Amino acid sequence: MIKKAKEVAIRDIENHLIKNKKHDYFYLEMREDQFNILKRMLPVVSSLGVSLKQSEYFADFLEFLSENVSEKNITHISLKKLDECWDLIKKTDLPKTREEFETRANLFYLMNEIETYLRIKKKLYARKGEETAVSDSS
Repeated sequence: MIKKAKEVAIRDIENHLIKNKKHDYFYLEMREDQFNILKRMLPVVSSLGVSLKQSEYFADFLEFLSENVSEKNITHISLKKLDECWDLIKKTDLPKTREEFETRANLFYLMNEIETYLRIKKKLYARKGEETAVSDSS
């Protein structure tokens, strides 16, 4: 579905002289990248074992993220919240069992993937700002 939408966006870009139409394509490309991240995360989320305090910190972050999904660029706020989550986790004791270690390793993986997910969106908005600056100076 995303692939088809990207094809339509490319045709639209080719049929118009307005450069800002490229944003539609870049937006769909961003969504495709984010979708791939979510697909990679799914099996890891499904396999999380023990319930840990660190998991609760991350769950709180994900709840914040889900409540603040929008087309607006608030990635800087989300990344700051994620950093706060990392800080809380770093202050906790080291794992005591292998199962706890594996659960925390998976949790760290998920947190890194979410960070990548957010940075992809941040990159799109940085690109959009560049396009606006170019079209404003033209």
